[in-house]
Amino acid sequence: MSQADYDSIIRFMLKLAEALHRFGAPAYMLEDLANTIGRRLGIECQFASMPTQVIASFGHLESQRTYLVRVVPGELDLNKQVLLGNVAKDVIKGRMNPRNGETRVEEIIKSPSLYGDGLTMICYGTASGVAARFFGGGWREILASLVAGLLVGVLAAITSRTHQAARVFEASAAVIVTALAIIGAVVLGPMSTTISIMGGIVVLLPGFTVTVAMGELASRHLISGTVRLMGAMTVLLVIVMGVTFGELAAGYFFGINRGWMPIGLPWWTETIAVAVGMFSYTILLRAPFGELPYILMAGAVTYLAITIGNIFFGPDIAAGIAALVLGIYGNLYSRLRGKQASITIAPAVLYLVPGSLGLKSVFSIMEKNVFSGIETAFQMGMMALFIATGLLVANLILPSKKIL
Repeated sequence: MSQADYDSIIRFMLKLAEALHRFGAPAYMLEDLANTIGRRLGIECQFASMPTQVIASFGHLESQRTYLVRVVPGELDLNKQVLLGNVAKDVIKGRMNPRNGETRVEEIIKSPSLYGDGLTMICYGTASGVAARFFGGGWREILASLVAGLLVGVLAAITSRTHQAARVFEASAAVIVTALAIIGAVVLGPMSTTISIMGGIVVLLPGFTVTVAMGELASRHLISGTVRLMGAMTVLLVIVMGVTFGELAAGYFFGINRGWMPIGLPWWTETIAVAVGMFSYTILLRAPFGELPYILMAGAVTYLAITIGNIFFGPDIAAGIAALVLGIYGNLYSRLRGKQASITIAPAVLYLVPGSLGLKSVFSIMEKNVFSGIETAFQMGMMALFIATGLLVANLILPSKKIL
C-alpha cells in the first residue's frame, strides 16, 4: 500500500468517526465500527470515543500516529447513521475508494435533515401531548402540553442556527413551557400544571442520554459514560432552573395549582398515544420513513412488555424486561432487513427512559424533600441501568446483523 493510499484511508476513517459521533453514535458502536473498518482495510488502529472528542491512533505501537478530533455533539439522526454505514460498506467492499468515501461523508454531514422544520415542529407538539397522556393527564393537560411542545419545536428550529443560541435552548424552552402551563390553567380551566409542564418539556429531558451513558458504563467505556452522565445531569439542572424561573414569573400573575386532579381519559386512548408517539419519535430522530411499520411494531411490543411487566414486577424490572424484549425485536429486525437495529430500538426506547424521574428528583430536593428526591434519583439510575442491561443481554441472546 502506498503512502498516499494509507493517508487517504486515515482521512476517511477520521471523517467517518467525526460524522458518526455528531449524529449520535454511542462510544461502543463508534469504536467497534471504526476498528472493524480498520481491520478490513488492513490498517492497524485504535479508537477512543468521548462525548466531545474522538482520539484515533494508526500504526504499530512504536510508530503510531495519533489524531484528536474535536466534535460538537449533535442530535441523533438515524437516517444519516444509515447513510454513513452504507458509505463504510462501499469502501470496504471496494465499490468506492477512500478519497471518494471521504467526499461522500462530507456531503452527508452538510445535507439537510430528512424531514423539514414544519413537520418536526408538529412532532415536537404531538410527542409532548402523548407524554401528558402517559403521565395521566386529561384533555386540558394534553392540549396545554401539545401547544407548549409546538413552541419548543419553533424555538428548537430558531436556536439550531447558531451555537450561541443553542446553548440556552433548554433553559429558554423550560421557561416558555412552564409559563404556558400556568396560563393554560387560567384559559382552559382547572388542570394539573405539573403534568402539563412535564409533558411540554419531555422532549428536552436527557433520559435517553442517561440510558446511553449507563450502557457505556456497563460496556466498560468508563470515561465516555461518566462524562455523558454528568452532561445529562447538567442539562437536567438547567431545565429545572428554567422551570423555576417560569413559575416565578407566571405564577406571580396567575398563581399555581399543582395538585388539581386531571379528568381521566378512556384506556383505549393510550393505544392511540403509542401510535402517535412512535410516529412523532420517528420524525424527531430522523429515522427512514419507509421503516415506520417496523417502528410502530417496536412501540407496540415495548408497550405490551412494560404493561405486563408492571403488573408482575414493578416499574424498574418492568423497564429492563421491556428493554430486553425490544432489543431482541430490534436485532431480529436487523437480521431480517439487513439494517441497523437502532432504527427500531431508538424511537421505542424513549418510552422507557427515566428522564421524568430525574426532573421529579430535582423538584423534590428544591422543595426541601431531600430524602424523596434522593430516592427518586436512585430509582432513575436503577431504571436506566435495567434498560441498558436489558439491551445488552438482548445482544447476547440474539446478536444483530453485522452491518459491515
